[in-house]
Amino acid sequence: MTTSFKNQLTPGELFRFKEVFMQFDFQGDGTIATKDLGAALKFFGINLTGPEIGNLLDEVDINRKGPIEFDEFINLVTMKNQKPLPQEDTSNEE
Repeated sequence: MTTSFKNQLTPGELFRFKEVFMQFDFQGDGTIATKDLGAALKFFGINLTGPEIGNLLDEVDINRKGPIEFDEFINLVTMKNQKPLPQEDTSNEE
């Protein structure tokens, strides 16, 4: 069973994950289609090929149902990208 990283995130990090996840939850059903996963991962600086995404899904898709749920998305990004999460630019510099 895959370790859950959700409890290790700060509220700000969790918010950022949710923000990105919701952008790719096109059906509004709490999942990201596997075909959209590559684009979602790019928000976290993770650029993978199709086969690499497939291998990662084998490790992370806990319930093996296909679309990625929010907790699985957190695990996937956290396992693949141990760098700090990108922060939104809150400055008003122009």
